[in-house]
Amino acid sequence: MSDENVGMSGLTDSEASEFMKSYELGMWTFVFIASCAHAAVWLWQPWFGM
Repeated sequence: MSDENVGMSGLTDSEASEFMKSYELGMWTFVFIASCAHAAVWLWQPWFGM
């Protein structure tokens, strides 16, 4: 058995940290792509009469 603590998720602290880094990268990639898509649509056809 390892000396590392295992949390409720079944992951060790280092595994949870690695997972969180991957999750954050995926989230920010999604946010960037979604923001670009929204900007492109707004430039093509502005909404709210602006």
